[in-house]
Amino acid sequence: MIINQATNTNSFIYCNVYQGAHETTTYFNGGAGHYHRSIYLSEGSVEYTVTESETLDGNEIYLPLESGTLYDISHTKGKYVITRTNNVGSVMSMFNPIPEDKELDIKVLRGPLTRDVVAEDKRITAVCLSGPIIIKDKTLHSLQYAVIFPNKSAHLNLSEHSLCALVTG
Repeated sequence: MIINQATNTNSFIYCNVYQGAHETTTYFNGGAGHYHRSIYLSEGSVEYTVTESETLDGNEIYLPLESGTLYDISHTKGKYVITRTNNVGSVMSMFNPIPEDKELDIKVLRGPLTRDVVAEDKRITAVCLSGPIIIKDKTLHSLQYAVIFPNKSAHLNLSEHSLCALVTG
């Protein structure tokens, strides 16, 4: 697994990783800044195994994760997670709340799309997962982010094939 980026936005960390074909990775899903609350696969697929220990004991939970879907993986907090790829690698984005008990509302948008984003009582962070995108009249490239503060709005423009995560919290 290659960690391409881990960025702290002050309310959450987003990590972007690539896991190659036929690769297995074990991770303890817990701790400040390390707890993955949600995961989005932008390419490939992963067999996601959840277990109480680093060794498989027959009581595992198996979750097939497919690209194009945002998964809530809060039920894996404090457990070991084993990710396996098959013939194709996978590109994943993980969202880690700070502190880890903070609730995040995440929506992933795919371009082409134009819309206004309104932050009411909580800030919204726009994360460019694959770009470029334009928000607040500024171009964001892949893995950059912009914040929309409470009681403010911003115009969002996603080009074709671009991906943007809107994270409230």
